[in-house]
Amino acid sequence: MFGVSLFFAPLVAAIPAAAYAPALIIVGAMMITPILKIDFDDYTELIPAFTVIALMSFTYNIGVGITAGLVLYPFFKLAAGRWREIHAGLWMLCGLSILFYIFYPYQ
Repeated sequence: MFGVSLFFAPLVAAIPAAAYAPALIIVGAMMITPILKIDFDDYTELIPAFTVIALMSFTYNIGVGITAGLVLYPFFKLAAGRWREIHAGLWMLCGLSILFYIFYPYQ
């Protein structure tokens, strides 16, 4: 499918940003709704979630925001003594996210 999409890449690249900007604004507005589900009384959930939202907004990079959350969430749970809430898979993702920040080519 990626090979087929290469055929359409010039056609998609010809679409001006003004044509798809409204759709991206709507998607961004829909991403705000889950903020209401954050437990604002639990700082081990609130601070990583806020960091993800802030970094996505200010760096214009979704990957930077998500990896920051994958690093901060387990460490806040560990600091609060609630390490049993973290699965082994999340610790692996945390390690990979730390590698992302070590080897990320900052410009």
